[in-house]
Amino acid sequence: MDFFEKSYLHGSGSRTVYIKGIDRPRLIEEVKALLSQFNISVKSVNFSKDVQNNEIEIETIAKVLYDQDMDRIIGALSKVDGINRFKVR
Repeated sequence: MDFFEKSYLHGSGSRTVYIKGIDRPRLIEEVKALLSQFNISVKSVNFSKDVQNNEIEIETIAKVLYDQDMDRIIGALSKVDGINRFKVR
């Protein structure tokens, strides 16, 4: 593929991924590894934690290819232990 095809036909855009779940060791590493399996590069991450309820909220801005199969990504996220809710915008 030439530069034009790579840049425009298989372009990418930013999506925001919101995740809420029970805080546990290695949860963040698992989410990061899952996103990288789909060649999604995380550009920024924000965390907040509810200490009383042991819940964590993660907001990531990620670079996602336009032709990425979002159903597969959502299916994979739904299988991560501890994640209660998530949304992808």
